[in-house]
Amino acid sequence: PLPRKMVERRRPSTIAIGGVLLAAGLSRRMGDVNKLLAEIEGEPLVRRAARAMLDGGIMDLVVVTGHQHDDVVAALDGLAVSVVHNADFATGQAGSVAAGIAALPATVSGALIALGDMPFIVPELVAEMIRDHSGLGDHEARISFPVYAGRRGNPVLWGRGFFDALGQLDGDMGGRQVLRENPAAVNSISWHDDSIHHDIDTPRDLADAGA
Repeated sequence: PLPRKMVERRRPSTIAIGGVLLAAGLSRRMGDVNKLLAEIEGEPLVRRAARAMLDGGIMDLVVVTGHQHDDVVAALDGLAVSVVHNADFATGQAGSVAAGIAALPATVSGALIALGDMPFIVPELVAEMIRDHSGLGDHEARISFPVYAGRRGNPVLWGRGFFDALGQLDGDMGGRQVLRENPAAVNSISWHDDSIHHDIDTPRDLADAGA
């Protein structure tokens, strides 16, 4: 439970939430296959993830590329996204997080950071996270997670107050370090299935997902 000072009146309207989709990885466990370009139901994973974010209400979506940049951009053709290339993608996820955050417009009050290899995230989850987080009176100082069966999952919605810290990360930690340092800021959002835990790392994962 949150401390009393963190329990605020919920606001009736939403706020401006940007999005960062991490799509720069090397897919090391997939062999020669870039998992983000693998198709499920005829659609590349990275495009499925981007479309779920857009359809869920993200207005400013930044896709951070790295490995096979041109192919990933081609897979996003026709979607209303901005693309940022992280030339140092091989050093870990943190640089991609920082690049994505830096590319968001100054008007956003938070950022939903998602992974390009999670093909079962749906627009309804994105919309629910925006709605719930927007209702927090101190939303710029909060971190919202979806939770299923007692486990936190992805994507994660970061209030603007954490942008500087996210921009200073390095290595492969992503936002986990910032989260560990701010446990009282967490806002848990209940979700109804394990899609928030389901990523694609191996050829077996891809086959099980119906590719």
